[in-house]
Amino acid sequence: MGKHYFLTFTLLISYIISAQNINFHKGEVWLGGTFGLSFNNNELARINQQTYLGQPEIQNQLAFQFIPKIEYAVFNKFLVGAHLGFSMNLAESDHSSNLNLQNYKAGINARYFIVKVLPQLFIQSEIGLNYNYLHTNNTHNTYLKSYLDAGISFNISEYWLASLIFKDVLSYYSEQPNFENRSDFSNNNFRDFINFPHFSIMYRFN
Repeated sequence: MGKHYFLTFTLLISYIISAQNINFHKGEVWLGGTFGLSFNNNELARINQQTYLGQPEIQNQLAFQFIPKIEYAVFNKFLVGAHLGFSMNLAESDHSSNLNLQNYKAGINARYFIVKVLPQLFIQSEIGLNYNYLHTNNTHNTYLKSYLDAGISFNISEYWLASLIFKDVLSYYSEQPNFENRSDFSNNNFRDFINFPHFSIMYRFN
């Protein structure tokens, strides 16, 4: 019995070690983007029974976000890059006026693939900083945002990577108003991830 447990333990350790073989090599260049889509009926994410940027109570909302990016692996499993971004939020109120938010961003980011849990499945994290310009029906604002994302990535092939992104696990906003209607340090909960899911597709050039 003891030999059986020892053999099982040895095989498990061998599997874990072999699973850590590097898939993201120094010098690789990746191009792709993150996108999110949300539709809420009779509810606006983060509104918490308050008006959004002075608008009446929201009835229906459609939110969209697209963040193209390019990344370079400076070390194995560690990539740095730059990104642009466009976000839009269209909402109907219970009055005649509607809400139209448009947000533009540019920034830098760093991503690290923490662990390989299966031969083609990885846990990753990303930190970033971007400069944002927000335009609404009757106001505009600029602000800085820093963030921490987490994700589950799947190697579709040698050149393609698909990810489910848990956006803004932690974030910081320099001022209000901003696209997410938050202040200072903030965090997402599970409901936020469900209401506004994000996905990523990346392609490796070399």
